[in-house]
Amino acid sequence: MDAWSWDAHWTLEVPELDAQHDAVMLAWDAVRALKPKERTQAWRQLTKEMCEHFAFEDNWMDSSDFVHHRYHKREHKAFLAEMDAVLEDAEAGFPIEDDVALAVRGWLNGHVKGLDRDFARFLQEREAWDLRREWELEEFEHRSALLEA
Repeated sequence: MDAWSWDAHWTLEVPELDAQHDAVMLAWDAVRALKPKERTQAWRQLTKEMCEHFAFEDNWMDSSDFVHHRYHKREHKAFLAEMDAVLEDAEAGFPIEDDVALAVRGWLNGHVKGLDRDFARFLQEREAWDLRREWELEEFEHRSALLEA
């Protein structure tokens, strides 16, 4: 399997999310670099990276009132359950085969380019709206000061 590398298609233009997605990719690459019977510890680390990222993202979505946060959170929970099931099997002596690692990469690929991109757009639109409101307030205060003078 080829390494999973960052490219322009991956960026969400939200530095916190981009950095965390990069860390998840690196953890996946560590799994991929090993033989199937040797992947248990690397899988554990990948699962940890994903769990931390999902918790961060879920909290951010909740605090920002992202309309799809419940659905997004359910997707995270279901996927982590699958990751944990693979880890249980690996700890019981079953190898983590290439097709399983590729399925994880495929899911993450779709998730980042789909649901995560929707959240990033929401954040960017909200930021643009906040900047516009700030500019309008400054303009109003400036005009008020001119009228008072």
